[in-house]
Amino acid sequence: AVLTPPTPSPGKVIPASEKSLVAGGATGAAVAAGTGGGKLAIVSGMNCEVEDIDLGGGEPLDWEFHPLGFGIGDHKQKYFLGAVVSNLGIVVVFFVLNYVTAWAQVAWLKVPWEKAIFYVRAPGLVYIPMVWLLTGTSIAASNLAFFPSRAPSWVAVVGAVVLALCLSLPPLMWFILLKRGRFRATTVPDPKINADAAEIVKGFGKETENNAKEDTGT
Repeated sequence: AVLTPPTPSPGKVIPASEKSLVAGGATGAAVAAGTGGGKLAIVSGMNCEVEDIDLGGGEPLDWEFHPLGFGIGDHKQKYFLGAVVSNLGIVVVFFVLNYVTAWAQVAWLKVPWEKAIFYVRAPGLVYIPMVWLLTGTSIAASNLAFFPSRAPSWVAVVGAVVLALCLSLPPLMWFILLKRGRFRATTVPDPKINADAAEIVKGFGKETENNAKEDTGT
């Protein structure tokens, strides 16, 4: 059966709450009928906008996406280009300072290099600004790459390169920090935690047994 929206009588004003029902009924009717109108109604109702970001480039990005907030050039993509350049710059500066601090320990405090990078958590500490800025950088790079007509062609190339870099970060982090031979974390047994876990498992087993007895009536 095909759903048909209610038809108001002449001169009758439909409240806003009922208008949504009428629109929903029309969409449901089109979908149920398997017509192209149903698909168009669904697609037209989709919202692909990103919250707090003007994808048209008319306004600066929020600070969590682009902390420095400046634009580069006089085209529509200037704030997205500024986000890509400055965010990468922040990560690179953080990386350099991380290792400069380690080098200073070696040069002035005579600390062995391996201990020095351990003390400053290099390069793992760079993970903090990288993860914080990854969302804004990837969104900005995607906008540069997918809308090349809004700026000079080299801007789209920059966006494509940075987007590829963002996508390569997970395997790169694995290669640098997590692959076997680099990630040397080990488990340390804790008798108290083991005892507490055993008590929890034991209590859960008793509760399950009691529930089973209640279900069977024994």
